[in-house]
This record gives sequence, structure tokens and C-alpha cells, in this order.
Amino acid sequence: MEKTISGANLLLLDELSDEKFNQEECELLFRVIAERSECSSTVITHQSCSSFFVDIHK
Repeated sequence: MEKTISGANLLLLDELSDEKFNQEECELLFRVIAERSECSSTVITHQSCSSFFVDIHK
């Protein structure tokens, strides 16, 4: 599955901020996004309010 996801022209991760990941899942997600960053597009969406950004950047 990782190979299929890595090879897609566009990967859309919708509402990713609502999910909780364990260490292994975080590493897999990071690896997939890192591999795609040089050759493909990835879009990550969420519907958090603007205060979410203030909190995570403190």
C-alpha cells in the first residue's frame, strides 16, 4: 500500500488533524510525505479554527 500511495500524482489527506497516530503510524506518514515531496503533490486539510494555529506555534 505504501508503494501505491507514494506513486499517486496527488495525495489528499482530509481532516488529518482529527486523527491520533502511534509512533509507527507517524513514522510511516512522515516517510510517505517525505518521499512524495520531491516528485508529487500532497494536500493536507483540516477544519480547525484559526486559534488552532496560534496554539501549535507557541
